[in-house]
Amino acid sequence: MKTKTWGLLILLGGVLFAHGPAWGAACINEQTVSQFIAVGSCESGDKRYIANASEISPSLGSSIVNWVVSGPNNTVTVLLDSSIISAVGTYVFDYDITILNPLNVFASVRLDSTCTSAPCSVVKLEEDAKFAPLTSTNGGAPSTLTPGGFTSFRIEDTATIPTTSSTLTSFSNSFTQQLASPVPEPSTFLMLGIGLAALGVLRRSRLRSR
Repeated sequence: MKTKTWGLLILLGGVLFAHGPAWGAACINEQTVSQFIAVGSCESGDKRYIANASEISPSLGSSIVNWVVSGPNNTVTVLLDSSIISAVGTYVFDYDITILNPLNVFASVRLDSTCTSAPCSVVKLEEDAKFAPLTSTNGGAPSTLTPGGFTSFRIEDTATIPTTSSTLTSFSNSFTQQLASPVPEPSTFLMLGIGLAALGVLRRSRLRSR
């Protein structure tokens, strides 16, 4: 009965989420960081993003932000096109990301960066230390880890351009998600139904034999 109850709760939660009221303003692709800060927050799919304006470097204001949702596990990628930023310095992009669907949790996080000429680097932190820092140096191999069980993160991306010869073209944060509790396989419900039916037949046969 516990398996059946979980299945019904998951189905009910999904229906309520799918048909519930709108969560808020939709995220707009190709918007600037300044526009994101002005709006304050937006939603894409089942995710809410909140700009932490006081922590974001003003010099990133004209950089372009895209919110991309793809894949069977609802992978979401926050892509910051920072190609207009090539001056020596450190640049911070700070935001909160939250899963609005109560049935899901984050499964993994990833950091990518593209550098037109070395050296440059990006460090991705979770300010409440829910996962270890990720680093992408000189546009090299992306860093990925599995945090597990969380529904929200406060992300701080810090990009460093140490010389005038380097340009950080873009960097991105990708998040995958999974169900908070595994969904029982259809065969599980079938076996449960067969078992209950068999118990019913057995009980009736015993009553008739008395």
